Formats: sequence, C-alpha cells, structure tokens
Amino acid sequence: MPTFTYGTTSIEYTIRHQPSKRDCTIAIDWKNGVSVVAPNEIDQERIDAVLKRKAPWILRKLAQFREIKQLSTHHEFISGEKFPYLGRQYRLKVIAGDVSDLSLTYQNGRFVAVVPTSSSPTWRQERLREAFLQWYILHGLIKVQQRIKQFAPRLGLEPSKVVIKDQQSRWAVALKMEPSISTGGY
Repeated sequence: MPTFTYGTTSIEYTIRHQPSKRDCTIAIDWKNGVSVVAPNEIDQERIDAVLKRKAPWILRKLAQFREIKQLSTHHEFISGEKFPYLGRQYRLKVIAGDVSDLSLTYQNGRFVAVVPTSSSPTWRQERLREAFLQWYILHGLIKVQQRIKQFAPRLGLEPSKVVIKDQQSRWAVALKMEPSISTGGY
C-alpha cells in the first residue's frame, strides 16, 4: 500500500486509476481509510503533491473517524454505563423488577431500564440494545422533525420523506427536499 509523509506522520492510501477522470479525487472512509482516484495519465509526483496539499484536511478527517470509533465501543448495558444523547453522555440505571417485559426511559438526566427479575444477562443485553436502538430512532426523528419545522419555511423546501437509518457506524437522516407550494391564502 502506498504511503505519503506529512510532517512526521505517514499516511497509507489506496489508489485506483480511472480513464475518464480529469483530476484526482480523495475520499476518506472510516473502514477503508484514504483512497485516491486518479486519471490514467497522472504521474506519482502530481498525486503526492495533491495529497500533501490536502494533508491537513485528511488528518482532520482521520482524527474524526478515530473519535467515532472510540465512541462506538461495545456496550454491556449495565448500571453506570454511559450512553450518548444530544452531544452529552448519560448514565444507565438498570432496575430489576416484577415486570413481564423490559422498558427504557430517559428521566432526570439518565436512562432508566426496568427489566424482569428473572431475565438472564444475555437476554437483558440483547433486549436493551434493541430498546436503545428504537429509542434513538424515535427521539432522533422527533428532533429532526423539530429542525425541519424550524428551517423548511426559511428555505422554501419541505421534505416529502424523512428516514432515519442505522448505518453501522453513524446515524443517517435521509431527506428528499421539494419546493414548498404556498397557496398564498387562497
């Protein structure tokens, strides 16, 4: 795998040549790292020059991806463990009770899960993972809709569809925006 050096940092990258390209494209992916797509006729010196010119941006993006990987650690879903919500970390409190099914709420600055007393740790972990996923989707959708309501009139656009997806590494919100049609009060 080719590398280039910026200061004291060596950065590995993959390169792919494409005949239809007119200039170099640099992409940074959290799984695959840095990749370059370049025209067939470009020489290595020009590729190196482009990479060095874009090195500060590349290093910033790689640092952001390292931060994301650190945040996406494996959760055990036990009391005291921290979970992110709106840019902050909140603790989870797990309470075993006389209930038939698990419930998850956010109250008083923490997540509270009530689980059946007879449930196994594996069952709790699986069900809490699913409960958190559903909770994040629901509350994420609420927050996105609040923002849409705030900004759509200013932009003159309304989404025809809002979809929240678990992208395995980050959450994604897909919006299909269309011009809003105003009847002008008629």
